[in-house]
Amino acid sequence: MARPATGQTKPISFRPPPQLLAEFDATVEDGRTRSDVLIELMHDRVKKKQRGQTAGAPAPGPFAVPVEREEAWDVVSTTMKQPDPGSGT
Repeated sequence: MARPATGQTKPISFRPPPQLLAEFDATVEDGRTRSDVLIELMHDRVKKKQRGQTAGAPAPGPFAVPVEREEAWDVVSTTMKQPDPGSGT
C-alpha cells in the first residue's frame, strides 16, 4: 500500500488494551507492520460505510428486524410445493 513521505502526515497514537494488542499482533503477517494493517482496516471500514450510505439506509442496530424478512417469507411460502389435497398428506 502506498504511503506518503515521512513528515507529510501527522502521526497518531492510542493505547489499546494489552490483550487486544497481543491478539492483533499475532494476526499481522510477516513483512507487514501494524501501521500497514491498521491503514488497510481503516480503508476497508471507510469503504463499507460509504457503501451503506449509498444504499440509502443506515446500518441497522443490533435489535433491528430486517425489512426483507416478510418479503422473503412470502417468496418462500409461494414457491414451496403445497401438499396435494387428494393425497392424504
